[in-house]
Amino acid sequence: MTKSAQTEVQLNEIRKSTQHINDVADNIRLSITQQTAFVEKTRLASDTLAELNADALENTRIHAVSSDDLFKLNAVLKQQLEKFVVSDASWHIKKRENSRAAKEESLSSQTGEAADDIELW
Repeated sequence: MTKSAQTEVQLNEIRKSTQHINDVADNIRLSITQQTAFVEKTRLASDTLAELNADALENTRIHAVSSDDLFKLNAVLKQQLEKFVVSDASWHIKKRENSRAAKEESLSSQTGEAADDIELW
């Protein structure tokens, strides 16, 4: 092979290598662009979640009721109700074992179909 043919082969290999490097660089640029967009979307989603969390925490602080608040409410209600004559009724302040909904459910199951047959007008 002549020296000019060898040089041409080397130049072609250099061109191919340069083209391959350019293709890889383009892929890297595209990957960086996609990653940057993904990071921005993630940051926005994270900021939104942080705002929602802050709002939720703020709302829970507004509606928080402590046991002391309930005892104070009990005292005020008792004081207001004592204005009425209740014929020495005792106050039941113990925790209920069954909920009112459970009691109503058991009463409705005891009456059964009789309640369904009643027509008011």
